[in-house]
Amino acid sequence: MASPPPGLLIAALLSGLLSASAAEENRPGAEIYQGSCIICHSAGKHDAPRFGEHEAWQHRAEQGLDTLVPSAMAGLRKMPPMGANPALSDIELARAVIYMLNAVGSQFGEPTSAELKVWRGIADDRRKRR
Repeated sequence: MASPPPGLLIAALLSGLLSASAAEENRPGAEIYQGSCIICHSAGKHDAPRFGEHEAWQHRAEQGLDTLVPSAMAGLRKMPPMGANPALSDIELARAVIYMLNAVGSQFGEPTSAELKVWRGIADDRRKRR
């Protein structure tokens, strides 16, 4: 049996990597919360607002996503950048924030690429000023 050409092997490997990356990008906020955010937000560790605690999250919802998502990206008080999970993409982090807000009655939708770009810029500016 002949071996496939090296170019075909490389293409297959890259295709697999791209598929895995795309699958990660499509994870819902609940899955991201369970995998990363739950550590602090379930118990209120380091004064993090607890998941489902209406009063704590309602105040944050009033600030809006243009404040909350960049804060989570850049880190705030005892929360490290990207919620202590640098493997998260910006869209995954935004989905987790939206999931936690929507769990107490907010109705934020899927973030757009334009919003993600703005939020990343705000977060980067905040980190530079520190």
